[in-house]
Amino acid sequence: MKKTPQVIQAILLVCLCAITLMAEGSPKEKILEQLSYRYYMKAYDKLKPTEKEKVVQKYEKRERIYAMALKENVQSSDAYKEYMQLVGKEQAMRLFLQKHKDEILLSKKEMQNYYNLHKQNYTLVHAYTLVRKDKKDLKDYLKVLQSSSKKDLEKTFIDLAKKYSQHPRRAKGGDMGFVSYNTMAQPFGEKAFALKANSYTKKPFKTILGWHLVYVKERKIFPFEKVKKRIEGILKTKRYREWFESL
Repeated sequence: MKKTPQVIQAILLVCLCAITLMAEGSPKEKILEQLSYRYYMKAYDKLKPTEKEKVVQKYEKRERIYAMALKENVQSSDAYKEYMQLVGKEQAMRLFLQKHKDEILLSKKEMQNYYNLHKQNYTLVHAYTLVRKDKKDLKDYLKVLQSSSKKDLEKTFIDLAKKYSQHPRRAKGGDMGFVSYNTMAQPFGEKAFALKANSYTKKPFKTILGWHLVYVKERKIFPFEKVKKRIEGILKTKRYREWFESL
């Protein structure tokens, strides 16, 4: 059966509605949010005024087309009914799966244990690095660091990096700023995160840039309560996937 343009529009609109049914808010808010991500890849409340205006225009046009489709009674066509059956099945499965995920309960102890085991994922270190192509060059710098007092260690490392480092951040004394374990290439992350505040690597290690010495100025650990929601999401997703794979 040949589909009229109105039927095709109606089917597309039903599809759009199905996608937004799982979101929170009124029907209009759901559709505005979906359109926002579709055209700008961000939430509606994060849009600029001009972007919001365009999204609202898209929404209003959608409503006009939907009204025209209803006026022509496209919902009684075979194509519409067939598509509604398919959408109904898909939506029933979505609601079932989402309901199961929402009902997953986690104890504070479970989340606390995960936090304790993965604490480095919620830690940042303020790191400095000194890099040379030749490992031998670093022996003399290590002697200087060893003779430095704890009080002067940061300044000593920065001075050495500014004078001798071949790293792109040489001018800043090798300052890498606060870095997370997962964003650093190994073994840099491993070496840096093994250090306490105001300490440095006692042996050079190699990366694609050359041979490194690393100094850590301070460590910043996010407390459990700050990352509790994130951990809850991780564990819920893990448990949901395990359940889903068992079906």
